Amino acid sequence: MFLLGIAYAMGTSPAGTNGAAEPQAIPFFAQPWFMIVIMVAIMYFFLWLPQKKERKKHAEKLKALKKGDKIITTGGIHGIVANAAGDPVKVKIADNVKIDISRSAIAVIEPAQEESKEV
Repeated sequence: MFLLGIAYAMGTSPAGTNGAAEPQAIPFFAQPWFMIVIMVAIMYFFLWLPQKKERKKHAEKLKALKKGDKIITTGGIHGIVANAAGDPVKVKIADNVKIDISRSAIAVIEPAQEESKEV
């Protein structure tokens, strides 16, 4: 019943126009295409751009991978890099246990901590 009253009110013409309704101008910022452009810009700056920066930073870390770095794979394997040459990286996961891991499977890299020499 409520919607019927709104529909009736929208259908009536103002007094003095003889039934002809004049089109109302929509403000520029309320145009549908403008709203879509704004939404795409918001998604770009809040979703795609930060993710792109994160991927670039992770790729740089993978290139700089060296012996002694602690890693965690996407499968949850924790280990220390034994040999970083080539695509399959040798990772030590336990005493006398080394496995080959693809570089693309490395999720987290913690740089090797060099022992400080106290004088």
